[in-house]
Amino acid sequence: MEALIDTLLEGGHLGLFAAFLVYQFLVMQKRLDRVVEGFQEQIEEIRKDYDQRTDRMRERYDRVISEYREREDTQSKEIVHKLDRLIDRGN
Repeated sequence: MEALIDTLLEGGHLGLFAAFLVYQFLVMQKRLDRVVEGFQEQIEEIRKDYDQRTDRMRERYDRVISEYREREDTQSKEIVHKLDRLIDRGN
């Protein structure tokens, strides 16, 4: 690493500018890594929220279907019971 610095310093102004560009690249790379990490965390939060909302919708849908089926079964049993009573009265 020291040999690289010596070489850059021997290059004069262009060497110093090259050293600055390398430094700037490294700093910007770290900054970009932090931004990407934050973005990935946001995406993960959005995915979790989506999964939770999907689960709530699925539970609500299942509950509504269950209630509908129970109501249908109850009505069917009531109709059968009424028909049985009508048949018994007719005999």
